[in-house]
Amino acid sequence: MTHVQRLLRLPLLGSLAVLGACATPPRPVPPQDLIVRVRDFAIDAPDSIAAGLIAVHLLNAGPSTHHAQLYRLPDSLSPVDAIALLPPTEPLPSLFVPIGGPEGADDPARPVTSIVPLAPGSYLIICRFATEQGQLHYTLGMVRPLIVTGPAGGGRPSLPGAPDTILLQDYAFGGPDSLPAGPDTILVLNRGPHEHHLALARLLPDRTLQEAWREFTV
Repeated sequence: MTHVQRLLRLPLLGSLAVLGACATPPRPVPPQDLIVRVRDFAIDAPDSIAAGLIAVHLLNAGPSTHHAQLYRLPDSLSPVDAIALLPPTEPLPSLFVPIGGPEGADDPARPVTSIVPLAPGSYLIICRFATEQGQLHYTLGMVRPLIVTGPAGGGRPSLPGAPDTILLQDYAFGGPDSLPAGPDTILVLNRGPHEHHLALARLLPDRTLQEAWREFTV
């Protein structure tokens, strides 16, 4: 592919310059908003949304930290039957396909947004955090079906690139050594066979990365 692109680049350069003066590049379609409101212990969200890029906004009105993780269900499994399959302890059934979603911040009241591509089908919105007693939140009612509508056989919507990309794999991170201050969009790609998540944490002013790493590895 790279070799072909090099062969075509020079002879098409003049034509591309002429076409560029006439054609208007398509505008990127902004993601749809899906508001997920959570509290101890319930999830409130729309019953359905159209397929495409979805900005999942997690709004927490409870004192505890929560997830809003999305899992795609097989076409042969209804959301009601899927909820009945949820075990009292992890792991989740392997037929639930993890898609991603926002995870609660250090301050539960801080809203968190995650953009995910959703193809038509049935999904569950699940909180997998546990209480201090070890009860998983989804066993206490924090699970909700979501139907993603669209044409039958519709493909998986593509997620556009972002200025900063972080790769997850078994078991390492790959990405930039620094990020700009202020609002930023980070593309998170999982290249490993296992489910992973990414959480960003800010160190206290008097702490160092070496100290934090020692606490993680103890």
